[in-house]
Amino acid sequence: MSQKGSEDRMGGFAIHRQPDDTTCGPTCLHAVYRHWGLDIPLPQLIREMPKVEGGGTLAVLLGIDALRRGFEATLYTYNLRLFDPIWFQDADTDIRERLETQMKAKKGEKFQVASKAYIEFLDLGGRIQYEDLSPPVLVRHLVSGHPVLCGLSATYLYRSVRERVLDCEPDDVAGEPVGH
Repeated sequence: MSQKGSEDRMGGFAIHRQPDDTTCGPTCLHAVYRHWGLDIPLPQLIREMPKVEGGGTLAVLLGIDALRRGFEATLYTYNLRLFDPIWFQDADTDIRERLETQMKAKKGEKFQVASKAYIEFLDLGGRIQYEDLSPPVLVRHLVSGHPVLCGLSATYLYRSVRERVLDCEPDDVAGEPVGH
């Protein structure tokens, strides 16, 4: 970690480091905004970004922020807790309606917050896709000049032990995947 506001130069452009362990989302979104010429101070974006219990934010909340600022946004989801893959097999499936119906059947604060956020994202004109993550998918977007933000579990990426939610202690049995 570096101090707030520090940056590295890479390939001719500045990469700002995230100020702490919970601001990866706003820091990445800040880079996308700068790519498209929108200059919002990183501390302001961090303050304005909704946070979830336990720290951090959800990708859909980043998408909502972008849509509210006049950008287009498409989220590729792999969240099987929230989205059923069959919802994406038929173009006529109303994802918004499926989310609303599912909210009546499932409980949990984070689940409800995420579901409501995805509904708002769709209402603002956002798109949700379910497509296997593969090199061609990434290349397709990068070649077209679109920046890509990817959230990947640090537990997966670094092959590290899962952690307990309440105290962040390593626990390979009762723990949950963490960060990205």
